[in-house]
Amino acid sequence: MTLYNETTGEIICDSVTYADTFIAQARGRMFTRSISKDTALVFPNLTSNIFTGEVGIWMMFVPYDLGVLWISDGTVTESKVLSAWTGRHSSEGDMIIELHPESLSKVSIGDKIEVGKKL
Repeated sequence: MTLYNETTGEIICDSVTYADTFIAQARGRMFTRSISKDTALVFPNLTSNIFTGEVGIWMMFVPYDLGVLWISDGTVTESKVLSAWTGRHSSEGDMIIELHPESLSKVSIGDKIEVGKKL
């Protein structure tokens, strides 16, 4: 499966994994040693905080920087590099995608993203 930028027509990553269970989402990339430039971890169908309307992510036990996209209805609402161990951020969205920080150069806020597109 791929992560595809419909706005630019560019493939962002060739290998997509879903964190679609509570345990997979809680673990995320904790305790892993590195991230490949061609992989993404997708957190689908997230429920936003009832007070802020945002979904958040934190980097405890992740020893490397991560590029993170917040997606709402298929559109990028936020793009940020989070620092190893101490990074955290919240933004509007119903999906979060973690990927290599260099992959963020292939995406801009407002771009339409498709997960799982087979080319």
